[in-house]
Amino acid sequence: MAKKEKTKITAGEVVKAYVEERPSLFVYFMNGLINVNALARKIKQESGTDKNEGALIVALHRLAEEVTSGYMSRKYGEKSIEKFLVDTEVNVYSNYAVAVFEGKAEVEADAKISFGKKTIAMGKKKDLDIVRHGALYYKDDLAVVEFVHPEGAEDVPGIVFRIYWKFFEKGISIIETFSAWNVTYIVVKREDLKKVTETFL
Repeated sequence: MAKKEKTKITAGEVVKAYVEERPSLFVYFMNGLINVNALARKIKQESGTDKNEGALIVALHRLAEEVTSGYMSRKYGEKSIEKFLVDTEVNVYSNYAVAVFEGKAEVEADAKISFGKKTIAMGKKKDLDIVRHGALYYKDDLAVVEFVHPEGAEDVPGIVFRIYWKFFEKGISIIETFSAWNVTYIVVKREDLKKVTETFL
């Protein structure tokens, strides 16, 4: 019986598979917030690939070029992604703040996420301002942009990535972001609200 030849996976395929699952990391890289060497090292460790870091770095730069020329659209279809974006409901809430606390914090907030020994709280400024002195990090004068996607959006790769990319194109800094099921939340500076409304509303 003929021996089955093992399919070789390229460094480019490893990088694409990784960033499609973690679009925010790639956006941070595009914004210069993550060092390319550090990201390549992270991809190598978490994917278990035998590709060297140099090859992954080259693949990251190539993917960045492909994204600017519409890679996600070519792969998944412009119409498919754009249809979900057109049908996405966008809500904006202003006068918000974000605070990070050591351990599990009992604070009044619209959303709290605990990672390891830290708690990230997002809520109205009037509620978080009271406890700001006990926070490791605090930032106010923020706005929350809520994207409520149509049913089934979680099965279409590229939607959240496209939203992040629009923020990048408009020069809007993302302060915090998280996505669950069919809703994506992005926290921005209140001064950037005009750009947000011009882009999405």
